[in-house]
Amino acid sequence: MRLSDIPERPLQLVHFDHVKIEDFVVDARTGETGYPWLTLAIDAHTRMVAGFHLSLAPPSRVSLSLCLLHAVCDKSRWMNARGLCGDWPAAGLPETIVIDPQSIFGFRYLARAWRDQGIATESEASNSTVFGARATQISGGRFGKVAIAKANGVSWTPRAPHHPRRALAQDIRELEFAIGDGLVNDYHHRTHKDTGRTPLDGWREAEAAAPLRAPQDCMRFRLSLLPEALCDLGSDGVSVLGETFWSPTLARLHREGRDRVAVKFDPRDLSRIFVHAAAEPCAEAKNVAATDGDASDEICRRNCKLLVASRRLHEEIAVEPERGCARLGADGPPPCCGAGDRRANA
Repeated sequence: MRLSDIPERPLQLVHFDHVKIEDFVVDARTGETGYPWLTLAIDAHTRMVAGFHLSLAPPSRVSLSLCLLHAVCDKSRWMNARGLCGDWPAAGLPETIVIDPQSIFGFRYLARAWRDQGIATESEASNSTVFGARATQISGGRFGKVAIAKANGVSWTPRAPHHPRRALAQDIRELEFAIGDGLVNDYHHRTHKDTGRTPLDGWREAEAAAPLRAPQDCMRFRLSLLPEALCDLGSDGVSVLGETFWSPTLARLHREGRDRVAVKFDPRDLSRIFVHAAAEPCAEAKNVAATDGDASDEICRRNCKLLVASRRLHEEIAVEPERGCARLGADGPPPCCGAGDRRANA
């Protein structure tokens, strides 16, 4: 299937492509630097970019899944969180995804997962040693102020800048904003040579003619696309990508003797993760650093290592009040004792 072929309706065919960006960036959270990869989902009917994912990691199943998730979901919340203004109406389940199967390891696994969500896959017979050809073709090699690197092959890696320039690298979040702004306020408003209209006008016309598909279960669909990890469970929660997460469910599993849990997470939004518990729906755990709850919840979380001990002390106080109170010391019980017990019984 060639990108020049125009299907009858939006999301009938969505092409995926990966391109290298010329801007040298730094991830302020991890300290990693380099030239990032941009994964694009391109609607073949309107030539609108339905979604994208930016990462310093090379193309993978994770980047494809997160790009698809961005393409399917409504963009309003994503744009508001980044202070991005404009009109980006693209959202909905693609009917068929077109991709070179040799470009991504584990493509068959992805194809099965997408098929369970009602999305077909189509293999594209293209030169698997070259990324970026489709993205360069539709955009002219640029999204606003962001330039796409020349598609010289998978193994192409630009020379890292000298040390003085490394200190001037922009944050990857700034580049993400620039790409989004370039798509929403530049590329989508340019008349495309293949369709003779702008991607935004084409989408609005087709959207008015027929409704687009949406996932039957949005949360299940989201969780099916997020990467998964098996994490060690401690008394203070679990750690994912250097961030600590805690929830009453994690505290209960720790008390029950669980030392490892499976979690789903979104690398772009580490304000929360989702915890798998046997025979239970996924439970949400919040980032400790981002917790904006009341003080008692935060104190309880910070002192949850004392939860088991504090329960034992309460039992000792009930049996031998003098001995138990002496062990608590002059400062009284730990701040989390009452709150911890309330959360444990919730």
